[in-house]
Amino acid sequence: ATSDSLIRIAVDYYQNSDEMEQKAKSLLYLGDVMMDMERYADATLPLKQAEELMDKIEDPRIQTLICSSLGYLNKKATNYNSSLAYYKKALAINNNNKFNDWYVSNIINILSLPTETLKDSSFYYIQLLEEKVPSVQNSLQTKAYNNIGTFYKEINDYEKAKYYFKEAIKVSKDTN
Repeated sequence: ATSDSLIRIAVDYYQNSDEMEQKAKSLLYLGDVMMDMERYADATLPLKQAEELMDKIEDPRIQTLICSSLGYLNKKATNYNSSLAYYKKALAINNNNKFNDWYVSNIINILSLPTETLKDSSFYYIQLLEEKVPSVQNSLQTKAYNNIGTFYKEINDYEKAKYYFKEAIKVSKDTN
């Protein structure tokens, strides 16, 4: 995005509306546009306003997008504990609704946080990821296997790293 002018029309339109889901979506998308433009401070208010509407939103996809965006925003601001909390909320929503692709994406987001933020739970998230990877689309499998391989490489378990990197290559060849 290079401008927020179009999304601001929607935000202004829904500002005084009773359509809470549309209002939340417009605020979410405004926050995401601000982040696309690397205006992270400007993304904070609309995303927090969208979060305040989560209890009034029925669509779990919008709820998880709000949490994921707030997780990313906090990660960019190096507020890693807050980022982790938002990613965990999104993870729970996705698990409850069996959104496997989004669930895997959230685990990848969690594993992208500094290791000290995760403390000893890195292996737990790796295990969750290993369990879910076969149930998602191939392009996401490739990304997940690569992330798992990178994790094992960083802890000097080169045999496991090699296995997962090979899996990533295999899946990526299957999908061109």
